[in-house]
Amino acid sequence: AKTNRSAHRTALMSLITVAERTVREGFPIPVDINENLSIEGRLMRELCDADPQTCMVMYAQVNGDLSPQICSVDNWPEFVVYESGGFDREGNLGSVCAVNRSVLRRLRKKYGLQGYGAPEADVPEAEAKRDAQEGWLRREDVQELLLEGDDRAEVRDRAAR
Repeated sequence: AKTNRSAHRTALMSLITVAERTVREGFPIPVDINENLSIEGRLMRELCDADPQTCMVMYAQVNGDLSPQICSVDNWPEFVVYESGGFDREGNLGSVCAVNRSVLRRLRKKYGLQGYGAPEADVPEAEAKRDAQEGWLRREDVQELLLEGDDRAEVRDRAAR
């Protein structure tokens, strides 16, 4: 038992030494956003870069601005990444949250993440598009949100010129 404590003490001292050296030598502030994100957080950023429209709807649902309510309960990135709860293909009690499964599964493979029960098979782009059009995309409140988003993007683009 004493040897085990000694090994832990040695490892701890090593970590403290590295931390002290990092503080003394300095490090960039602010830290690059991606360096501070979990692998799921990085995947979510790429998911949103790849499909901003679906991402806008997904985050409006997660923030409780759009139904279904289950999306604001299942609001952790892990629910999205591992297709759990409302982000499951069948949803939770029939309520399905917006997500582009084609891009999501491709990114999970890129990052080497298991599905933990979520399907691993690729979803063709046409199928993901059909899911959106037959599901959340046809709703009037979603259409209004997307139009507002387009208006904000247009204003932002004009201001940047």
